[in-house]
Amino acid sequence: MPTVPSPRAHPGPTASPAVADEVVDLHALGARLALDLSGLPVEVAAAFRRAWQHCLDPRAGGADPAEEVDAGAFVVAERFGEALPPGDEDAPARMLMRATQGITKALIAAQAGRVLMLHAGALCDPTTGAAVVFVAPGGTGKTTLSRTFGTSLAYLTDETVAVTADGRILPYRKPLSIRRDPHRGLKDEVPAAQLGLLAPRAQPWVAGVVVIRRDPAMVGVAVEPMDVLDAIVALAPETSSLPLLARPLSRLAELGEATGGFRLLRYAEAVDLDPVIREITGRAR
Repeated sequence: MPTVPSPRAHPGPTASPAVADEVVDLHALGARLALDLSGLPVEVAAAFRRAWQHCLDPRAGGADPAEEVDAGAFVVAERFGEALPPGDEDAPARMLMRATQGITKALIAAQAGRVLMLHAGALCDPTTGAAVVFVAPGGTGKTTLSRTFGTSLAYLTDETVAVTADGRILPYRKPLSIRRDPHRGLKDEVPAAQLGLLAPRAQPWVAGVVVIRRDPAMVGVAVEPMDVLDAIVALAPETSSLPLLARPLSRLAELGEATGGFRLLRYAEAVDLDPVIREITGRAR
């Protein structure tokens, strides 16, 4: 009698890894961006949704959904399809990190010439919306301040602050980019809720703007008022699409005038800024 082959002797074709086929709308900076996750491994698409969970609500961008600016589409696999080589455990994190940079650029481009955009972080009183805006170059303390004070104040952004003509802030509650140690240059995109950071319950508005400079040699914090010219010189390089605004320098000057003047803060540790941050976020509009 012929031997019946075992089913394992002739395995069928290997199933292809499951991939996502979906588009999710991100709402941030008063704009709507279609994040196309099609073609990504399902677990990577899920990681994107987790990271950007705070920007999925139509109200998250601070504008009436009917008045949101259309930022177009961002097709992740089309831009970063080569970023997931087999066996590279860091590839998903690297893709998320690069995508965050691309998403930020797309949102900024959509609002160019419409609102004043500062390279800054922002926190506000959860119930009144009074916000402190802290301006600084990348990698110099914005995310650390957000994490330090965001468990008692509401996290608005650690990257870009969009300010309307009437002083409202259009939130950009992106995942925080947390530098991974010891992997130099690699960051994890972590949603605010995972870090215990609060969400605003009122419309955020600018109560004060400070320029921050971390100096490990400092003892405590030094608060230096800035005249209009010095403030513009310090702030202009930390803006996006400033020349496209009508009366751009006047917009900066008026923001300072409306909030009691710009200040330069020199400090060693984030906690040193507590009195200044509490004073600003405690203001009434």
